[in-house]
Amino acid sequence: MTHYICEKCDPPGQSHLPSGLAACAACDSDGTEILSERPGGYEVRTSTIAEGWVNCWHLGESLQTFTSISEAQAEIDAHIKDLALMRTEAGEEFDDLDDRHEREQLRIHRVDTGEPVG
Repeated sequence: MTHYICEKCDPPGQSHLPSGLAACAACDSDGTEILSERPGGYEVRTSTIAEGWVNCWHLGESLQTFTSISEAQAEIDAHIKDLALMRTEAGEEFDDLDDRHEREQLRIHRVDTGEPVG
């Protein structure tokens, strides 16, 4: 069974079954705000010079997506923690400036709209 996301509902992005795809079953919008829900509604994108914000987050051969913002944020936090540990073990310094720089290079985006969150 396919679910849809209505961008007009409160809260936005609430998942609903459509009423005949013409309108949202919950708020009776005209249907223009209804988007197919894709698995893994969020992705972590990396700032690149040539291509802008790109999903470079891989799980094996596949691009990784996340079901929630908090899940994606936890992955970013774990990545930066691992990066800090690797640099420290290599005898390099990893301070607040490094942490801030790394976080500025990563951003969570919605898969369905491509828009950044937060």
